[in-house]
Amino acid sequence: MKFTPLADRLIIEVDETVTENSFGMKIPHSAQEKPLRAIVLAKGPAVSDNIQVGDAVIYSQGTTTTFTDQKTEESVTYIREANIHLIIKQQ
Repeated sequence: MKFTPLADRLIIEVDETVTENSFGMKIPHSAQEKPLRAIVLAKGPAVSDNIQVGDAVIYSQGTTTTFTDQKTEESVTYIREANIHLIIKQQ
């Protein structure tokens, strides 16, 4: 199934890395301090040219929506451009 974002929405892949704190305890992505990082997979027609597919972006928790198709069990996470705080360009 192919998902196409509309208007100012971006489809993203959330970076699910696990990090360690200063005590050596592993902290999963879902419990880390915010903001979060993701990679842009697709963008809607109203998204500015500053954001390109493949760019990494920083956003706050609670600003994304995840949809899962019940028949195919495919899921997609999307966010509005206004909820992107920073863009990390690929060199």
